Amino acid sequence: MTGDDQLPPTSRVRRGSELGKVAAHSVARRVRSRAAGVGATPDERRSRAELDALAAADELITVLGSMKGAAMKVGQFLSMMDLGMVPAHARDGFHRKLAILRDNAPQVSSETMLEVVRKELGSNMSHIESIDPAPIAAASIGQVYQARLIDGRDVAIKVQYPGIDRVVRADLKNLAMALRLYKGLLPTVDPQSFVREISGDMLSELDYRAEAANHRRLADRYAGHPFIQIPDVVESLCTSKVLTSELITGIPFDEITTLDADTRDQVGEVIYRFYCGSIHTDATFCGDPHPGNVMLADDGRVAFLDFGSCKTMSADARDLERRAVIAARAGDAAEVAQVLRQGQVLISEESIDDADVLSYVRDATWWHMDDAELTITPDIANGVMISAVHPATEYGSAAREQHFPEDNLIARRVEFYTCAMLGQLRATANWCRIEAEWLTGAEPETELGQIDLWWRRRTFSD
Repeated sequence: MTGDDQLPPTSRVRRGSELGKVAAHSVARRVRSRAAGVGATPDERRSRAELDALAAADELITVLGSMKGAAMKVGQFLSMMDLGMVPAHARDGFHRKLAILRDNAPQVSSETMLEVVRKELGSNMSHIESIDPAPIAAASIGQVYQARLIDGRDVAIKVQYPGIDRVVRADLKNLAMALRLYKGLLPTVDPQSFVREISGDMLSELDYRAEAANHRRLADRYAGHPFIQIPDVVESLCTSKVLTSELITGIPFDEITTLDADTRDQVGEVIYRFYCGSIHTDATFCGDPHPGNVMLADDGRVAFLDFGSCKTMSADARDLERRAVIAARAGDAAEVAQVLRQGQVLISEESIDDADVLSYVRDATWWHMDDAELTITPDIANGVMISAVHPATEYGSAAREQHFPEDNLIARRVEFYTCAMLGQLRATANWCRIEAEWLTGAEPETELGQIDLWWRRRTFSD
């Protein structure tokens, strides 16, 4: 789409038909590939598989990107982790294409979007000196514009697409059907569960006032932090459809992945501390880790953006997390099972014994449980997710019979998505020892950990 294109269709039928095209094209491609593979050499089949994977990425960019809403959210997820969707040798090219959905999504005309800004802000438009009509970002439910206020501050104004609430609801009704038709999209995930998870995120993200409150809480929490930056919110220029915040400039995530190993390791550690550590240290955490929300700011700190999906974990849920992980680290199968029983996670006693419970937990969390330095790769990140959700794994059927409380389920998603980002960075650390800081109060061993502890003691000593 270009800046002159119309808004995405809101009709469930029309949007369902667009999603169906992806499935139909995929089937046709597989038939052609099988025919072309007869008598082909291994190199020829490999080349054909790569072309098919990249063609699928092009379709997803065109269809999911132009549709916005929940459909585009699937593309954003796949740009981080494919769960076996494409051959390993084609994965890098596939991810590069899908990354367009994160940071350079198709655009709705600025004339339409800026009219939304004027209507929403009313007389408060007088606080804005100028707005650049070219959007600096386009995402699943809105576009972002750079502006300057009359007081000289540069800001980012996020504007919601007109009618996107109807678009999202139409998507949510069609998405499960499309995923069933196109099983290659998410071969290891139950479509209904996946759609339910997306539904909660998307519906909460429609209210920019709630997002502004989340944003403000985290901006206050990390104000003055040495290596984490949360942009300030301009509350007078926020409504249910417009959110204005301090403009952050710097290096986007995709470029960070090309930097030297030391920089990637440091950024990776900051990402891990912010997304996973805040579950334990701050209770309130961001529920939507993905590369489009991370930037290496000009001042050297790692900036985090977009807080539409923000969760506050209950004390009981945090206690369950901490006790279960500590027991799993100790290899105490009986204690892990007991903690999960008390938390009403284990509700089908016949289908899984204590040893299997421990094995299942460790298979999905080994990367931050093993006390050793580890470089996270895309293959490791994929393997972690697959071990947790693949129906064909040793524990797949038993795990589906258990009940994971919402807070803890969201925490697992944050963990998996964070691991995917670390895989793209190929970041190296002893993740186990970093996690021990917030699990057991262990003294930090990394420079960043020591700086963070110093800052927390100074800031929250009273």
